[in-house]
Amino acid sequence: MKDILTNVANSFLKEAKSSPRMLEDLASMERYMAESYDGRAFVEMLQNADDAGAKRIVIFSEAGDIVVANDGRAFNENDLISICRSGASSKERGKGIGYRGVGFKSTTSLSSEIIIYSADTFFTFSKTRCAEALGMPVDNVPTVRVPFPVDDSDVSDSIRASIQKYKSEKFNCIIV
Repeated sequence: MKDILTNVANSFLKEAKSSPRMLEDLASMERYMAESYDGRAFVEMLQNADDAGAKRIVIFSEAGDIVVANDGRAFNENDLISICRSGASSKERGKGIGYRGVGFKSTTSLSSEIIIYSADTFFTFSKTRCAEALGMPVDNVPTVRVPFPVDDSDVSDSIRASIQKYKSEKFNCIIV
């Protein structure tokens, strides 16, 4: 998964560099989605867990962070690409819960940095890291577009301990 993450990140960074105007449009769309879906972030994460076949989900607060964990299947390459894109769900309307490919963007109403642990890999969607990587103002980049690898040492001890606990209980996706 780490190699896939690197390839996907590089692909989206290259795309953003070649079309900064499109990236600005995506940032505007993300703000609109966060406003339109305000208060739905937890519902959207429940729907995503259901789509991944989860039977269990936990939501808790740890050291000021909100953590959502589920025991659905771990992220694969298609899941990673889908979550990075907007309106690109592979789900068919009427089959499953979500199909628009925009629901996860509602989490940006909670934070401008989202850390995901799945398939033994940490990655983040970070407005600040994206802006720095592209040399653009923070307001001109979306939070959820470019996934950045995260070293587990960059995650707080308490979050790392929670992840280890839920990983040992067969939770495959943990979102902070």
